[in-house]
Amino acid sequence: MISTYTLHGDFDGAAPFVLDCLDFEPTNPHCLSAWTSISLHDGDLDEAARAAELLQKVEPDGLWTNLSTAEVLNARGDPAGGPLYARACEQGNPYACSMAPTP
Repeated sequence: MISTYTLHGDFDGAAPFVLDCLDFEPTNPHCLSAWTSISLHDGDLDEAARAAELLQKVEPDGLWTNLSTAEVLNARGDPAGGPLYARACEQGNPYACSMAPTP
């Protein structure tokens, strides 16, 4: 359900579902990643970074962790996100593949 909203750019529609998910399971990687995306969309870089940091504790080399951390770094203009996009691409995320730097 959450992916349907976020894939179509409906971050406002996704937010209630993501918040419910995080209330039920505060360390759910998919929901934390979605919250990172929503926070970035809303311009709240600090909240996005907080969610990405929690993801790093929950699932250090997970797909959602790598993608979310790359997104936060990208929003900051930090090129260190590039290798994380590449790793998320290797883990099977097509969006990350489109964002990963080419050799």
